[in-house]
Amino acid sequence: NERLYNEISYKLSIVNKKLTPEEKAYFSIIFRDMKSEYIASNVIGRSRNGLKPIRNSCALKVALAIGKEVLKGAPPFDDED
Repeated sequence: NERLYNEISYKLSIVNKKLTPEEKAYFSIIFRDMKSEYIASNVIGRSRNGLKPIRNSCALKVALAIGKEVLKGAPPFDDED
């Protein structure tokens, strides 16, 4: 488990460099700080609908970095695995 954690952490540190400032803010607010999308929309200065492209783009970049499949129309983050 420690090896997997280190591997994913490394990949996330690389993808973090490729995120836009809005995507970095979204990722930090939602995952690091574990806040709601309502708070993220206020901090980033976008409506909840305006946050969707940022969320989806962030999800796609993270999924690609850690080797997860991305399905069109699927929720951006799923606790399935």
